[in-house]
Amino acid sequence: MRKRRLLLALALVGVLTGCGAPQENAENNKNNQNTQTEPSNGKDGVGIVSINITSTEGNSDIYTITYTDGSTSNFKVTNGKDGAQGIQGEPGEDGRTPVISIGENGNWIIDGVDTGFSAQGEKGETGNGIELIEKDKSEGNVDTYIIYFTDGTTSSFTVTNGENGEQGIQGEPGKDGHTPVITIGYNGNWFIDGEDTGVSAKGPEGEKGDQGEAGKGIYNIVKDHTNGNVDTYIIYFTDGSHISFDITNGENGEDGHSAFEIFKEYYPEYEGSEKEWIEDIINGKFNKVTVTFDLNGGIYEGEEKIQILKGQSIGDNLPVPEKKGKKFLGWYTGWTPNDVQVTKLTPINSDITLVAKWDSYDIKFLDRDEEVFFETTINHGEKLAKPSSNPESLGDAYTFIKWNYDFDDPVYSDLNISSVWTTNDEVIMTFGTYPQSVVSDKELKEKLSSLENADIEGTVLKYDSDNDGEKERYMVARGGSDDIIADDGSVIEYGINYFKYEPIEWRILRKSTEEYFLVSHKVIDFQVFEKDGYVYEDQETHLSEHIKNDYSKSDIREWLNNVFLVNAFSYSEQERILITNVENNQDLSTDEKNGYVYENTEDKVFLLSKKDVETYSFSSDSELKKEDRVARATDYSKILSSGGMSIDDGSYGNCDWRTRTPRPSNLGYDFTYYVFQDGGVLYNDTDIKKGVRPAIRIEP
Repeated sequence: MRKRRLLLALALVGVLTGCGAPQENAENNKNNQNTQTEPSNGKDGVGIVSINITSTEGNSDIYTITYTDGSTSNFKVTNGKDGAQGIQGEPGEDGRTPVISIGENGNWIIDGVDTGFSAQGEKGETGNGIELIEKDKSEGNVDTYIIYFTDGTTSSFTVTNGENGEQGIQGEPGKDGHTPVITIGYNGNWFIDGEDTGVSAKGPEGEKGDQGEAGKGIYNIVKDHTNGNVDTYIIYFTDGSHISFDITNGENGEDGHSAFEIFKEYYPEYEGSEKEWIEDIINGKFNKVTVTFDLNGGIYEGEEKIQILKGQSIGDNLPVPEKKGKKFLGWYTGWTPNDVQVTKLTPINSDITLVAKWDSYDIKFLDRDEEVFFETTINHGEKLAKPSSNPESLGDAYTFIKWNYDFDDPVYSDLNISSVWTTNDEVIMTFGTYPQSVVSDKELKEKLSSLENADIEGTVLKYDSDNDGEKERYMVARGGSDDIIADDGSVIEYGINYFKYEPIEWRILRKSTEEYFLVSHKVIDFQVFEKDGYVYEDQETHLSEHIKNDYSKSDIREWLNNVFLVNAFSYSEQERILITNVENNQDLSTDEKNGYVYENTEDKVFLLSKKDVETYSFSSDSELKKEDRVARATDYSKILSSGGMSIDDGSYGNCDWRTRTPRPSNLGYDFTYYVFQDGGVLYNDTDIKKGVRPAIRIEP
């Protein structure tokens, strides 16, 4: 901008200096012509001394011209506005990373050009590598091997073979500086540097010795990789396990560390000799195990899982948790009186969960509304006494039955003990409708069969059967191959049948001024729990399991909250149903440890848990009896039962019915608990049809 101003000023100078004097001369010439007088000398000219900017206003500059006679004059120059941003130039090409490699001559090669510099430093003296492993002698089923190192030293170790087993032939020594590659070929023989030795790599399987299980031999020893002057070897054993160790070769003339010295650097707590170390390697002692710490209500800021070498102690890594107002007693192998204490010196030989135990525990007894009725503290391992009084009901709606706890059990953790109640007044109520009784009247069946879609299974038909001006709903369903006896004594034959929508009877498990907790009085349908499932991979072990008993992702949960909810309840009835936080963790779902906790869900309709069916009374009696859990089938559910219903004369119509609780994971991931026809609790496959007794919570 300043350059433009200067050019403009110079242009003005040219105009001013080139135009002033000629105008005056022309005027004088004109006068001379008129007067015809003698010419006279003109006045002295006025020159410019300087042109300077004296002020700026916005985008206008004021210039002052100073003349040689001392006079001045001003003029204003208005500058143009800044122009638009020019078009961005195209980005330059990306920089290129050179390709750096080591050539056949050992020099660094950059982009194919030999730099002339060697990629490897000066070679140090020969490190202490393994030159040969050789069997020295055999005594009974124990073989003694000698390891020959390249520096001339040796060490020995023993391998206990199964009785009558034969040791495979060890490969021949490699040349100085060369570790032979020992493998097992396609024919099962030892191969050394690619050559078949003709000797089988595995002797006949030995029988179990009197003093323990058959020993394991070395399957293979190979160099896995090299990092600098450190070689990593892997020893493969005949039982499928393996361990690795490093050998540091000499560097710049210094002797490298032995594998045992390297091991001691990483595991200084190891107290054995080099010979004992080799024997421990052969016996697989250095496989790692995982120790998990269950804090049992305590607090610890460190890791709750650690890994240590198999057979080693935890040492100073054993945590010391804290718990407000409690004294830490130590870590134990479990929750029972038979579990033993583990100290920092105790060897750990397998994956284990250690439980923190404290000098005392806090106990809370909860009333019907899950509020604290009574609380106390009990010393570690002692047995609880029942509270001296029991909670009273509001009004006459409920009667306290018992505390849901076995008071003969010693206490090893904080507890929240729930209470068991039964209703005194209303036991059964109706809410919603669902197909139940079969239509046995021939005239009505003929009229229903004439309706559109009457021959399509699962279709809902509407017909005014009592001529009151309102149409009732009927369900079209197909009976099975076996004749079924309906509740009215008629036979439900094979083929298309019609079932009338009737009010659903619900048993009240718990009620208050805010809600009723209900479960259907009868089995109203038969469904599978889950057909296909999904694959879950443990992020730590990378082991995959096919999960089919996860209620949060199950087919039956989808059916309850979509198909059943819409078919059974009107819109206004659906508004009365409360959303329930359905808990699927192991403590509330079962009295056994599941090992895998599924996600909680928020549902309007759900299945009871195993704990529910063993806690709530299903009758007006004050005692919990398994026969009270027996549920009968409706006519409609009878034809869907597929073997899940009793056909014996004395118990005809009694049904199996499902809970949402998975069987403990150590028994598999494809089973859930259900209530058998006699009221007992069993488990079965998730893809088998079982009876459905939906549970809901509604506003009173």
